[in-house]
Amino acid sequence: MVYRTRINYTAKQKTEMWDRWQRGESLKSIGRAFDRPSSSIFGQLAPTGGIRPVPRTRSRLALTLSGGITGSGITGSGLHYCIKVLFQRSIAKTRVEPN
Repeated sequence: MVYRTRINYTAKQKTEMWDRWQRGESLKSIGRAFDRPSSSIFGQLAPTGGIRPVPRTRSRLALTLSGGITGSGITGSGLHYCIKVLFQRSIAKTRVEPN
């Protein structure tokens, strides 16, 4: 038996899938449009109960390149010190003392 490779649907394909589903097309007809079995379409629609999920957005609290660590006030030598302390803590936690 020959198995098909897993497909990662693009955002455009997922949008088309949801549009077709909301227009009332069957899973089988949507699958035919993507040259896939209906079970692969079901796997995309079922986790949200057939309701289109809200588009994902970044949290306003998430770090960005422009306002990351430097935006919170840690700059220059303070940043290097902070990294040094974190690195030493991680080494101390993984260090095994001989008996």
